[in-house]
This record gives sequence, C-alpha cells and structure tokens, in this order.
Amino acid sequence: MTSKFDNMFVEDLPKVEEQLQEVRNGLLSWVALSYEGRSRDTIKVIGTGRNDVDEFTHLFEEEKAVYVLFRTLAGDAESHRVKFVFILWRGDSIPMMQRAMLYHHKT
Repeated sequence: MTSKFDNMFVEDLPKVEEQLQEVRNGLLSWVALSYEGRSRDTIKVIGTGRNDVDEFTHLFEEEKAVYVLFRTLAGDAESHRVKFVFILWRGDSIPMMQRAMLYHHKT
C-alpha cells in the first residue's frame, strides 16, 4: 500500500516507519530507500542490515538515487556514543526529474 507523506508517496509507510525505528533502537544498523523505477515521487525500502557500510554500498548504482540512514558508534576507549549518518547517493544516470526532487525529498 502506498501512502502520501508530505511531498512524496511512500510504499508501505508503516513498514518504513518500523524499520527507521529499528535503526534508532539499534535492532538494525541501516535502512536504504530509493525511488520506485523511474518514478520521481514514490519511495520504497530497498534494503536493511545489521552490519557495517560494506553491506549496503552495492546498492549505489549509476541509475539510482538512494537514501540511507546508518547507525554507528563514535568515541574513544572510555566512552561510546551512537551517531546517525544520513547518506544521499545520486548516480550520474538518474532521470533529470528525479535529480531535481532529491534535495526536496531529503527533508
């Protein structure tokens, strides 16, 4: 089921919200979203994982735009803090209208 969310459509919004919450809670390390085919306004989950960056870099293709929320630990030997990293991958071959909407949708 596709739901309208702000300025875009999200495929299976409850699932997306649940997976984002799992990243926040430490059950997942990352969640990746991308556009449905050549759509410029429908987003869907394309992957999740519990490991490091190497687990999702294969999703970065020249014809895709990918949003990733990644959870990591930072600090020194005495203290560790959770940090969240937002990654926006923009392949060089994505459609022009998708490219135009990327920065609008990241908010």
